[in-house]
Amino acid sequence: MNKKFLAQWVISLCFMFTVIQLLYLMSRFLGGQTVAPLTETLSIFLLSLVATFLQLLCFTDSVIKKMRYSYRLGLFAVTFLPLLSLIAIVFGWIPNMYVGPWLVFLAIFVAIFIATAACFEVYFRLAGKKYDGLLGQYKKAQEERQEPPEEL
Repeated sequence: MNKKFLAQWVISLCFMFTVIQLLYLMSRFLGGQTVAPLTETLSIFLLSLVATFLQLLCFTDSVIKKMRYSYRLGLFAVTFLPLLSLIAIVFGWIPNMYVGPWLVFLAIFVAIFIATAACFEVYFRLAGKKYDGLLGQYKKAQEERQEPPEEL
């Protein structure tokens, strides 16, 4: 791993951990609980650590140089779900003896994954249109500069 990758990872980790922890603490506060156990904070940190590493691995060119975006999405889902499940088992997020909660867990994961992928797809399409427009303006400006001057 190079220094740039590690720097991106640390920044992403700090941001993700802070956001998830704040959302978690707000949900606890709204539920009438004013204290968060240290083990839950550690599980959120571990989740942030794993998620940000996989995001940088799958969605940047730092490690995987050339791969279609759809394959990157699949790679992320296939690697993140088992790690997320392992964290859920180790920290006791879901009772292991019942199938129902695990099916709900899987359904929530799939729903969030699809919603996030759809949001990024919309963002990329809008950004692509913006850059296509800017490229068109640039090409038009270049053509105007290269036209020979009109003779009088």
